[in-house]
Amino acid sequence: MIEPLSIESGVELFAERARSQRPGLELPGQELESVREVVRLVDAIPLAIELAAARMRILTPAQIAEHMRDRFRLLGGGAGGRHASLQAVLDASWELLRPWEQAALAQCAVFEGGFTLEAAEAVLDLGRSRHRPWAVDVVQALFDKSLLRSWVPVSPGRACLATARFGMFASVQDYALRKLMDGHAIRGASGPRAARSAHERHGRWYARLGSEAAIEALDRHEGLQRRHAMEQELENLIAACRRGASRGDGAQGAAHYRAAWAILERRGPLDLAVDLGMTVLRVKLEPVDRARVLDTLGQAEWRSGRLEEARARCDAALAIHRRLRDQRSEGRTLRRLGELLREQGHLEEGRARIEAALEVARAGSGIGRPRPWRSTRSATPTGTSWTPRASVTRRRSPSSARSATGAGRGRCSATSASSTSSRGWSKRRGR
Repeated sequence: MIEPLSIESGVELFAERARSQRPGLELPGQELESVREVVRLVDAIPLAIELAAARMRILTPAQIAEHMRDRFRLLGGGAGGRHASLQAVLDASWELLRPWEQAALAQCAVFEGGFTLEAAEAVLDLGRSRHRPWAVDVVQALFDKSLLRSWVPVSPGRACLATARFGMFASVQDYALRKLMDGHAIRGASGPRAARSAHERHGRWYARLGSEAAIEALDRHEGLQRRHAMEQELENLIAACRRGASRGDGAQGAAHYRAAWAILERRGPLDLAVDLGMTVLRVKLEPVDRARVLDTLGQAEWRSGRLEEARARCDAALAIHRRLRDQRSEGRTLRRLGELLREQGHLEEGRARIEAALEVARAGSGIGRPRPWRSTRSATPTGTSWTPRASVTRRRSPSSARSATGAGRGRCSATSASSTSSRGWSKRRGR
């Protein structure tokens, strides 16, 4: 908990927050004394002061102080120190909320690390009535009452991301979670079933980030911006992954895991990535989801130095890809397995897997004859490696076509040259 302020600093904070509710507010002598009493009653805790001041829209300082005294009498004379003070302020703030504001605050507690307005619209359930308020308006109301905070993230390049985020202080989130689980707190909108529904909506929203299209978009135009935006959701992805696994939702857990890995592979911690993968693997998964989790977990284990475990994951994923006749995934896993084997010192076996990946890529090109390929470089645990990519077909003379085909073969051979040992292969084979 943040340390308490001095009484005078607390009064200044109260006045500043109150003026955001009532511009031009003046606090003459008697009202200023009431403000001091409020600050003393809440033990000068900054969050409690802000919550109390947020009521200045409808109450006077004297009324707020009287309300707080009544609340402390109900709590047994204020026993319990700062925790009791904050609890009293939160209880008083809760009672002033409209039913849909209570429901929204409780459901906002399922987010971890903050959320966007778009996410709030997808996750908050404010009832089925056509007169229900817009989720954005309710979030704004909770922000105005200091029950939510807001900030604009900054990317590593010091550029502000366009989308503002909202979140809760830890003490408010704990309080809201208790209300969400309490079946009597909000009529028809709280209790274990309501909490599960909120978690499921939260999981569905963030599973989108782990779809095949979303993962591939990270390496396309504006992929850097997408990665920065996804980094803001890492805590939500981790929480959703664990919750999905705990309720046996393997499809969502697999999607959350892949999205989380897109961030963890660059910033770590790798042990967390391995632990999440093991958690998801314990859940019943469809073959395609199991293969994707095995592939991702294998990468995490490889990056963390667990080469034997990583090889076993890749072999298991490869078997599933072949059984499903998923040539694209088969080729990617073969390439990764070849590089892993090469790192372990199994040079010839690794080369064979890489060449097999090329053959799979040619066979899955959708054209009756192989097309020329050019290599692109991408980061791997051992440095750089190639990724075959089809070049644009152009009209060529027979001689230039033969020349291009030869160059293509040379490049395919060179793809295994991402380490010193593989360059040695090329020299010994006279290429």
